[in-house]
Amino acid sequence: MNEIDRDGLMKMPDRDRVDGVLKWSLRSILASALICVIGLAVDRREVLGDLVWLKPLKFSISIALYIVTFRWLRRRIPRSKLSDLAALVGTLALVVEELLIGLQAARAVQSHFNNTTTFDSSIYTAMAIFVGLVFMAGVVLTWVSFRTPTLDPIVRPIASGGSFVMLLGMGAAVVMTSQQGPFPAGIQGAHSVGGLDGGAGLPVVGWSTSHGDLRASHFVGIHALQALIVLGAIGRRRGLSTQRLRQVIRWGSISIGAATVLLAVQALRSKPVTSASTFALVGCCGALLLVGFLWPVSKPNPPGASSLGLRLLDGLPAPQDGGG
Repeated sequence: MNEIDRDGLMKMPDRDRVDGVLKWSLRSILASALICVIGLAVDRREVLGDLVWLKPLKFSISIALYIVTFRWLRRRIPRSKLSDLAALVGTLALVVEELLIGLQAARAVQSHFNNTTTFDSSIYTAMAIFVGLVFMAGVVLTWVSFRTPTLDPIVRPIASGGSFVMLLGMGAAVVMTSQQGPFPAGIQGAHSVGGLDGGAGLPVVGWSTSHGDLRASHFVGIHALQALIVLGAIGRRRGLSTQRLRQVIRWGSISIGAATVLLAVQALRSKPVTSASTFALVGCCGALLLVGFLWPVSKPNPPGASSLGLRLLDGLPAPQDGGG
């Protein structure tokens, strides 16, 4: 029997071997998060001014969201060996990524940008490879959605818009690795601009309040897909038509993408996320999103599109191919 949450947004996949792996992977990440919480309570060691278990805790939450998203996407595109492989590779790569970050936390050393020893360099290289696998898995799932003419008309803009903005967010991570500066011995790259990593930052996320920090752009970009899913749920609960909902999602993609780029530009100008100029620019991105709700819809809904378009969010069966 399928499970539907209260909002009708997250209809879980039919139980099969692939979904079983994804489900157990999600449970392992949640277990990792619990271990990190315990670590925060008993281990007072620090790396770059933060308790060592804070970073793997933040990554475990982010990874759990992505595994749930892979399950969500897989439910709404035709089942195939390619889509199953992409979901499996992406999920398992995320699990390994969390294990590597946790390993470095247990050793009380930096996980990212760390080339201090041969072992640390190997860990950092492996992390980059597995992140690349996650990104490719997302690209494959998006490509499958493009190749499916019967795909729900709401899934397509969510998948395509979210994947494009995710690419922008990954670009911010690439800039981090190419950062030049007077770093400590063995460290190559940084998320800070105009200062060293560490120091005063926002609670929990740690984004610097004294200089530029590329992590804000990276975070917004890589979680655009989840934000668009939530945006779709809000539109559904407001009773928006399919055409209106598609428009809102498109404008959501534009606004989140603009925020991703502008946050990166501000960081490269050594402006912290708490600066007045950053607030103003992000506010403009919020105004772009508002346009999607207010801009007149010029085209009427095509016949039958309403029921098909809202299938994504109302818990009705999504299109499946014959291969099950």
